[in-house]
Amino acid sequence: HYRDLYHVEKDARVATRAEDAEFQNTPESEKDFQRWLNLNVHREPFDPELWSIAWHSNQPIGIVLGEVNNGVGNVQEVSTSRAWKRKGIAHALLLETLHAFQVKGITKVRIYTDATNEHGARTLMNVSGSAK
Repeated sequence: HYRDLYHVEKDARVATRAEDAEFQNTPESEKDFQRWLNLNVHREPFDPELWSIAWHSNQPIGIVLGEVNNGVGNVQEVSTSRAWKRKGIAHALLLETLHAFQVKGITKVRIYTDATNEHGARTLMNVSGSAK
């Protein structure tokens, strides 16, 4: 389902983040998909147990991609398809990923976001009450 997950992230980023302009403005292609795989799957510390995915009618609609580096959990990506934004999906997936970190004994987790992105992880974390 990697290609479907790539589509979720691609769709979620349309017109949202200046720093991702290269990715969001690149047409979907095999080269672009392979780049996504290299960034997310074909590298250490890939761990699919730290990925949370929301599905609707056998299609992914939201993803949270987690990984562990040097004993610290990192939330690498939080994406929800545009048609499903603002419905609590990212919040639920983030909580699921945080639980997966906890199960693995990870007590410190980082999530990176753009301070200027008014619709990104900053608002998600403020809603969840889990920021710090």
